[in-house]
This record gives sequence, C-alpha cells and structure tokens, in this order.
Amino acid sequence: VASGTADIKSKALDAKFVAGAVPLGVFNPDVQGTLFAKGNVKGTLNRPKYDAHVEVYGTQYKEISAPLLVANIEGDRDILKFHSLNASSGTGKLSANGEVAFRTEQITGNFSGENLSLSDWFGEDVLGTVALTNGTVSGTLSQPRISGRVKGQKVYAYGSAVDGFEALLTTDLKELTLSEASVMVGTGTLSGTGRFAFDSQTGSVAVIAKDVPLDRVLRPGPEIALLGTANGTFNAKLLVSG
Repeated sequence: VASGTADIKSKALDAKFVAGAVPLGVFNPDVQGTLFAKGNVKGTLNRPKYDAHVEVYGTQYKEISAPLLVANIEGDRDILKFHSLNASSGTGKLSANGEVAFRTEQITGNFSGENLSLSDWFGEDVLGTVALTNGTVSGTLSQPRISGRVKGQKVYAYGSAVDGFEALLTTDLKELTLSEASVMVGTGTLSGTGRFAFDSQTGSVAVIAKDVPLDRVLRPGPEIALLGTANGTFNAKLLVSG
C-alpha cells in the first residue's frame, strides 16, 4: 500500500508505503520467510530514494535460520544500505551494518554476535555458545568473503569437552579456513590451523599440543585410565561421511 505525490514538472517524489506479509521467495526462491516494511520514497522520478524499517519473520536459508530479523534500510537504484540489522535465534543475537552496490554486486559490511548456539550450526553433537567479533564481509554477491573471530568457553563436541577456544575463521562459502586457533583443555593448549571444503566435505588440520591431559582428549574405556600429557605436532585429514 502506498500514498503520496509526484510533481510532473519538478519530477519530485514524496510518498509513503507499507508492505505486509510479503514472502521472501518472491526475491529468492531459496529463501523462506515473511517480510513486513514501512518507509518513505523521496528524490525524483529519475532518481528515487527510499528508506524503510523492515522486519522479517521465520527466515530460513539452507541450514541457517533466524526467527526474527529487524533492520533499517536506505538506498536508491544503485545502492542499498542497511543499518542496525539485528537477527535473533534462541538466545543468540547477531548485529550488522553494510551496503550492496547493485551494478557491480560489490558488498561491504561488518557484524558481531553473542550467545550464538553451536548446535544450531553443527547439530546436537556440539554444545555451547560463542561470541563473534571483528566480523567483515567483502567481495561480491556471487563471490563473498566473510571473516570473523570466534571465542567460546565450556564447549562439548563429539564426546570431548574443552574449557575455551578462540580462532579466526575465513570463508568464501566454498572453503572454510581456520587460523590463529587456540583451544584450552585443562592446563594444556592446542593451537593450529585448518581448512575444510564444503563441496567435498574434506579438510585438513595441523595442531601443536602443549601439556594436554590425555584423559581429556582420549576415551579408551572405563577399564583403562590414561595418565600424562600430550606434546608435539599433529597433522590430520578430515572426511565427513554421510
């Protein structure tokens, strides 16, 4: 629904609009959700400018979901800017700012998050929450590059518990790169780097262990007790089977 004026001589625009219950599939068939928006259109007929408050409910894109997404946007035919974008999922919150240039498809932005649930991304075998800082987005819509620093405490993953971890993650949505990684296990630490390819579901890690308690990383069975610590360099190949 829209209302307003358009001056034929000056071509000036002054209008308001309200959009309700618009399915996101109209813009991208791979995305589910419902959009509500309220805003203004200014400028001229040749170069209109708009600003709006947008709320999206039930967003779902592949394995990523957000029950509520709220943002303030502005732009024209050439560029879309979004401010104070906030997405909520469970106890987690993600905040972002950025812009998209339509002609070049260039994207830039920054983001951060808190209390992000690992089980939402990796399933029930990985429990705990993380904070995301120094997040950046660059590249283009078809070839984005995303990076950010992840930090968490008391994480339980695939039968083992860690007391804390921190790492820099970078991805182009084809491959995930792990660098500057540090994992705290008891009084010991694991540091290293890694890569993981999403299409082939394969990867590799290189890890340096220092004074890592063996009973925290190996579980041979209740009849065997492991004593001592692990030190050294380890390399491993990763393969996720279906």
